[in-house]
Amino acid sequence: MDRLRGTGATKLAAVWQAAALGSGTYLDRPVEAWYPGEEYVDCVVMSYFSSVQPIQDNLLDFARAHGKPVMIAEAAPQG
Repeated sequence: MDRLRGTGATKLAAVWQAAALGSGTYLDRPVEAWYPGEEYVDCVVMSYFSSVQPIQDNLLDFARAHGKPVMIAEAAPQG
C-alpha cells in the first residue's frame, strides 16, 4: 500500500484476507497477530468454508471493533 500510495494513486481500497477455517487460525495465533494495521486495511475479507461459529464470530467481532466492513471473498460450503 505504501508503494501504491506513493505513486499518487487515490482510488484504492485495501482488503485484508482472513480465513474462517474450522481448524482455527494459522499457527494458532490470534487474528490480531496477523493484522497489518488500520492504515493498511479498508475492508476485512474472509473465506467461508465451514460453519464453525466461534471462529466466524471472532473475525466479525474483530472487524466491528476496528470499524471495518466485511466481505466474503470465497465460499465453498462443505458437508
